[in-house]
Amino acid sequence: MKPYRIYPEVGKTKLTDQFWVQYLEQVRHTMLPYSLEQFEKTGYMKNFESLAAKDGAKHIGPPFSDGLVLETLRGACDLLAVQADPELEAQVDALFTLILSAADEDGFLCTQTQQDYPDKR
Repeated sequence: MKPYRIYPEVGKTKLTDQFWVQYLEQVRHTMLPYSLEQFEKTGYMKNFESLAAKDGAKHIGPPFSDGLVLETLRGACDLLAVQADPELEAQVDALFTLILSAADEDGFLCTQTQQDYPDKR
């Protein structure tokens, strides 16, 4: 049985409508940098840094802060799949390195649980 919807791969589509072209440019050059800057300012990235450093710091922000960071990172990867951007790629690689270093040896990653409730895994 075929799926009801068939979704195209991100890198195999090309948007030509000016509304969407302009919107994606705004996402790439304004919204994405702003979001990443806010994650630094709010301390969301510090959660990953703390786990990587194993410094025992308490979790900063709401319990869903990891999800905001990870979904933004996924969006950045989607943008890279459509158009190469060496600067963005380097930033994404650095974020992946940090996030991977924050994960437990078995791959578990939930900064709030790891920092505040390690015995509740």
